[in-house]
Amino acid sequence: ALRDAEQEWKPYALDVLAGVLDGNASARLNQRLVREQQLLSVVGAGYDSVGRGPALFLLSATPSEGKTVEDAEAALRQEIQLVAEDGINDEELRRVKAQVMAAEVYKLDSVFYQAMKIGQMEGVGLGHQALELMLEKIKQVTAEQVQQVAKEFFKEDQLTVAVLDPQ
Repeated sequence: ALRDAEQEWKPYALDVLAGVLDGNASARLNQRLVREQQLLSVVGAGYDSVGRGPALFLLSATPSEGKTVEDAEAALRQEIQLVAEDGINDEELRRVKAQVMAAEVYKLDSVFYQAMKIGQMEGVGLGHQALELMLEKIKQVTAEQVQQVAKEFFKEDQLTVAVLDPQ
């Protein structure tokens, strides 16, 4: 989780990675695993850098009809491995940064969201003044940094896999 909004960069790179994987219909996971390969019916990636305790980067998936949970897990691992080995391209980086910035600007239209975000930032000790700085830091994330966090945080011994099995 983000503890020093000015000095840290990894939480921002993880935010960008989440957007590359699951920012919209053209993001990697949806494009490749749902539309192209039809391995999954639903897929998602998420990361929230602002919290009291350790932050989690979550990947979720529902296998398509006839596919297994093992198929889904292997596909997710492969997509992360591709980022760790090959990185992301400039177009993905530009798209995600633009999406993050646009989402934050649109959220400012809501007084409720503004109050919620200020409360969240104050509650974790970052202060509401860090909000603007955080957007600037997202703009500074490089493709190399995204690749580096994919290599660092998605090692086999750092992963937890949970399977929800309907009864």
